[in-house]
Amino acid sequence: MNRFVTHLPQCARFFTLRALLYLFPGLSAAVGTLVALLMTGRITPLLAGLTVLLIVLGFGVPSAVDWIRGRYDDQVAQEALAAQRRQEWAEVAGVQLRDHFGPRGRGILPSSVRSGSYFTGRVRVLTELAAWLGDASDADARARVVTGGPGSGKSAVLGRLLWLADPLRRRGQESVSEVTATAETVPPLGVISVAVHARGRTVDEVAAEVAHALEIQESGAAGLIAALRDSWQPRPVVVLVDAVDEAADPYRLIVELLEPVASAVERTKVRLLVGTRPGGDKGLLRLFGASAVIMDLDSPANLATLPRAPMPGSSSYRACEPASIAALVRQ
Repeated sequence: MNRFVTHLPQCARFFTLRALLYLFPGLSAAVGTLVALLMTGRITPLLAGLTVLLIVLGFGVPSAVDWIRGRYDDQVAQEALAAQRRQEWAEVAGVQLRDHFGPRGRGILPSSVRSGSYFTGRVRVLTELAAWLGDASDADARARVVTGGPGSGKSAVLGRLLWLADPLRRRGQESVSEVTATAETVPPLGVISVAVHARGRTVDEVAAEVAHALEIQESGAAGLIAALRDSWQPRPVVVLVDAVDEAADPYRLIVELLEPVASAVERTKVRLLVGTRPGGDKGLLRLFGASAVIMDLDSPANLATLPRAPMPGSSSYRACEPASIAALVRQ
């Protein structure tokens, strides 16, 4: 109550000024036109119509100007908020690239200070995924789920595809990548629209990042799914989501977001590329049902393409010395 009493004089001044702003021009126009009518001594229909028009304009123009200014201020505020959100998402994407996808895509440890690309191995799965990413016919647009045990190279494979798909992310590394990446393992440039590192993130946080990349004005999983169903104009899009098993709730992430998006690919043209551990008794993989093709890095066919001499203490996808890589390439 005391707060209301304190602000009462300020509110009174505001509304008084507003009333004067709206009424004064109209009253002035009304008085002026009436005086002009009395001075002419003769009132014609045309003169009467002009008088009414001046009075209406006198009362209407201030409120119209105020309304237009309010709309303009709202638009400016919305554009500023959108720019701020774009900046925030760009910073998030930059951090994910720097700390997660980038090092793994170049075949180095996240703690390494090396420049260049030292990735080797996983030719079979990279070839299959690059062909799937480059297939414009949508002959089999089902989601691809890259899975395997800890250290099998799931994030390395996805990071490699992301890194090779964008020339800005491999700028200055062409001479090295020419040695370590064969043509059939290189996806089309720009084919991956958004990459999300799901570790520790909720389903709505992942959905918000995907929605932003797709330019959908929704912030939650339910809103994103509804927008894809009701208002999305189908266009080819690839969404990469890694570390699904490390999300805040992996089961909810798959059931409420990833599987519905994967199931709707024929209509939306939004394809999913996912990285996750299988989960207990392959429970996470089973949640995708028939909407995904499982690519197991621990299968005998994929294990056969691993490097024969990885660095001691490193997984097969991690950094090797350049000399070791050259020897592997020659094998």
